[in-house]
Amino acid sequence: MRITCPECAAQYELPPQALARLPRRVRCAQCGTEWQVEPPPPAEPVASPGADDDFEFKPIQSPASESESESEPESESKSESETIPPAPPEPPPPVETRIEPPIRQPAPRSPPAPPAGSPSARTLWIGSIVLLIALIALILALHGPISRIWPPSLRLFDALGLS
Repeated sequence: MRITCPECAAQYELPPQALARLPRRVRCAQCGTEWQVEPPPPAEPVASPGADDDFEFKPIQSPASESESESEPESESKSESETIPPAPPEPPPPVETRIEPPIRQPAPRSPPAPPAGSPSARTLWIGSIVLLIALIALILALHGPISRIWPPSLRLFDALGLS
């Protein structure tokens, strides 16, 4: 029997042995929701032959009665419509199954490598460091004009010992 979690729709297969213990509360392994599982409804009975059938069911004769029937004249032998139909084949035994947890999606992969024509991350880091060093050198070289335009920068230059 297949059961489905009402919250996350994860599906589980119940083995036939577990059906005997129903109804019972179960918990979803994926989301932790608990719910009551009821036994499946009973199977519908097989329809019995109706009154309008053309044949009769006769009891099976024992070997002793068969020998007696052979001595009877052939005019009283059974017609084809009076023969007993073969019994239906027995259903196969139930297959034992285990409850399997739902299949989880694999973790997302790392981002793909950049295209061949784009710069690598290493090149971008080196460029950023060179730009930062050039900016610091420019501020140090032009600290006089900068302090005249922006007087609060004098405290920074004093802290660095450049006054």
